[in-house]
Amino acid sequence: LETLRDYRSQALAAWEMAIVGTVVHYINDTLQDINGNAELDTLAKHWSEAKGFALSMQFNPHSVLSDEDFVRLHDLLGQNPQRTDEYVTALIEARTLLGNVYGVDAANLGDENGENGW
Repeated sequence: LETLRDYRSQALAAWEMAIVGTVVHYINDTLQDINGNAELDTLAKHWSEAKGFALSMQFNPHSVLSDEDFVRLHDLLGQNPQRTDEYVTALIEARTLLGNVYGVDAANLGDENGENGW
């Protein structure tokens, strides 16, 4: 039973890490859309993917993301994307939060423009 639980934990951790990578990817796409002045439908698509995948993280009872960090992540993502410097800073902070909690190498997170990362 312990061996089975260990496999379960490994599978859940890998699955959650895949979700984290996906959230980081869509945060980066959103940053690129804001910086590149993309059409609203493109910006909304990328932001909603980041938000949706990030919302799914609440359903893993074994998550390393604390409840406080989950709330902070969603406060930073907001209720809709904004084309402001403050919102760009919030997205970068959200991405950094995930990187810190999950031990993601900073090189995989991308730069301030959402480039050169996942």
